Amino acid sequence: MTAVAVRVGSVAGGDLDEGRLTADERSRAAGYRLDEDRDRFVASANLLRDTVAAELGTDRFVVTRTCATCSRPHGRPRVPGTDLEVSLAHRGDVIVVATSWRIAVGVDVEFSDAVDDRAYDIVASEAERRHGADAEHRARVWARSEAILKATGTGFARDPREVTAAADGTVIWAGSGPAARWVDLAIGDLVGSGYVAAAAWLSGWGCDVQVRAAPRLAVRPGS
Repeated sequence: MTAVAVRVGSVAGGDLDEGRLTADERSRAAGYRLDEDRDRFVASANLLRDTVAAELGTDRFVVTRTCATCSRPHGRPRVPGTDLEVSLAHRGDVIVVATSWRIAVGVDVEFSDAVDDRAYDIVASEAERRHGADAEHRARVWARSEAILKATGTGFARDPREVTAAADGTVIWAGSGPAARWVDLAIGDLVGSGYVAAAAWLSGWGCDVQVRAAPRLAVRPGS
C-alpha cells in the first residue's frame, strides 16, 4: 500500500536559520516586508529539509522549486535524483510537509474560518455545493482542492471547480484527470482548533497516511 508521511510543525518552534537556505530562497525571504511572513517562509523551508533528510537518511541532497510555467524559483518543491515526492503548506503558525515514495503527493492547511462565500465560489464544484457551506466545510473544500491540484503539479492554474473530492476518498474530474485520492488530516491534537488540512496522492488505491509532530512542534491545543 502507498504510504504518505505527514509532518506537522510550527513557525514558533521552527528553525529560523537562513544559512540553511539556497541563494534563491534567501532572496525570496528578503523580499517579505513583514517579519512574520519571512519567519514562516524560513521555518517551512527548513522543516522541509529536515523531513527530506529524515526520509533519505542523509543531508546530501538538493531541494529545487523551479516553476514549471515561468522557471522562477517559487514552484513545487522537488528532490532531484531521488524518487521522493514532497509537498509543503503553511498557514498562520502551522507548517505541514507531506512525503511519499514514487507517488506524487499534495498537502494543504487552512484556517477553519477563513474561506468566505466569495472564495468558496472559486473552488467548490457543483457536487460539493450540495453538502452545505458552513465555515469549516468551505475551508475543507479549499484544502482538499488545493492538495489535489498540488499533487497534479498544476495548482490553481487548473480551475479547482473541475475537481470534486468525493465522500469515498476518490477524485472526480470535470474532463480528464489522473486517478487520485484524498484524505482529511487529523491535526487538531497537534495544533489545537482553528485549522483544517488535507492530503492527496496520484493513485487509484488507498493509502496509509501517517501524521506526526515535527520534533520541535511548539503549538499545542488551546494555545
